[in-house]
Amino acid sequence: MPFDGSDFVQNYTLNKLDQVISLLATEDQWCKGVEKTPDGRHCIIGAMRAVNAQLVLEPVVLQSIRAVTGRRYGRIERFNDAAATDHSLVLTVLRQTRCSILAGEHQASFATATMGRWRRAMAGMWGWLSP
Repeated sequence: MPFDGSDFVQNYTLNKLDQVISLLATEDQWCKGVEKTPDGRHCIIGAMRAVNAQLVLEPVVLQSIRAVTGRRYGRIERFNDAAATDHSLVLTVLRQTRCSILAGEHQASFATATMGRWRRAMAGMWGWLSP
């Protein structure tokens, strides 16, 4: 099979996710309401930003949130800060995200998100809007 980059994307994404999981591994490493506390705790987005992984992980984490909770959240922060969200649910979502990445489900969402961001950047830079 020729090199198409898919293994690299999967390994890179898994590596970033594992770094996020490490930052949120215990309940006293996770927080609500802020990205990062003075004592070093992170919310999900804060952990993703800390390892420079928000762009690659956000679409698949949102999919996993929906798969685990049955609810559609427009933003990861809303899920993280919801009253019903606890640390064990966060880890369940991150484990589901890992399974989705291993199954190759993230590549389509990553490509879609990347293209959407690229198109918005080009529209802003060049003043054109695509239909």
